[in-house]
Amino acid sequence: MIRINHFQYRASHWWHRLLLSFFALLLLLAFFFFAIFALIAVGILGLAWSVHLWWRRRSRRNSVQQDIFVKEYLVLRDNSEALPKDEADGRH
Repeated sequence: MIRINHFQYRASHWWHRLLLSFFALLLLLAFFFFAIFALIAVGILGLAWSVHLWWRRRSRRNSVQQDIFVKEYLVLRDNSEALPKDEADGRH
């Protein structure tokens, strides 16, 4: 009777297993590098979005249209006493 060792009973050669293990290690390293890259990319996107929201809130607070509107309102209110009563109400 021929005895078969469990090392001889492998379905593939030793270099197949070596290539497979190298390929698995390469895929594992690629996955970890991609995960790190994805975390950095999400962090940069979050930072950019928060800067965008801050800039929009800042520009809305310092907008020129609101200043002009308030100044025109104050000018109209100050000059309304000098106008006759019907023109002060806006009726012509």
